[in-house]
Amino acid sequence: MPFFLTNCHKLVRLLQNEWRKNMLLFTFPLPCLGGLQLYLMTLRQPQLNLDQTGLLILLIFFVVLAISYGLQAFSGEADRQTLDFLLTKPLSPLAILTVKYITSLVILLFWFSWASHLLRIDLEKIALLRDFDQDWFLLFLIIIHVVSLFSGLLAKGLERLLVISLMSGGLALISYQLWSRLFELLMANYYIIDIPPYQLAFVLKGVPLIFTIGSLAIPLAGSLWILKSRLKLWRFGPAQWLSGLWILLFLLIL
Repeated sequence: MPFFLTNCHKLVRLLQNEWRKNMLLFTFPLPCLGGLQLYLMTLRQPQLNLDQTGLLILLIFFVVLAISYGLQAFSGEADRQTLDFLLTKPLSPLAILTVKYITSLVILLFWFSWASHLLRIDLEKIALLRDFDQDWFLLFLIIIHVVSLFSGLLAKGLERLLVISLMSGGLALISYQLWSRLFELLMANYYIIDIPPYQLAFVLKGVPLIFTIGSLAIPLAGSLWILKSRLKLWRFGPAQWLSGLWILLFLLIL
């Protein structure tokens, strides 16, 4: 029990340091959303309906916010070459990664949930996003966040933006294409009114969740691999499991 309490205390200290270091960035959306909440209360409206331009600005804002929250986790230590000092703390690399990742992710999801409550996010207004709904955009946002965290460790300078663009776009595209293939197979075997409810629920809700977890696991495993001083990749357990699971999933869908 004393060992458990000691580790909890260290995790809380790390969480407090993370909040103090990034308090300005973490609280940046508060004035905007708080002011919008007050504005809607004066109008006695539950939501504000955005036009195409306003919706595009909102989506870009959250993409930039996801990139910023992901990069801040380790980019500062990597740029100042103090990452080794961080890892000398009496916490495992997994614990440090978990605290930094969960902290920024929870804050990002909180702001997005609040914005979704105040603003109607209708992606059909944007031509390139008409086949997507809000859940798919949220999946893409979460992937951008975790890839940004990984790129903060993997690259430096503007190279990070290239890693973020290629990796997040690739993971989201692969996930969507595999899901679309499953949905086409379902529609080929049933009329829309005859689809069993459990199959429809699995394809519409369960499969995106599986792809989200799989997409998150890749950059998180890569981040842990770097924090552990880049062991031989073929000896790194998470890499072996992830490779096998993605290959198995791809073969099952085929």
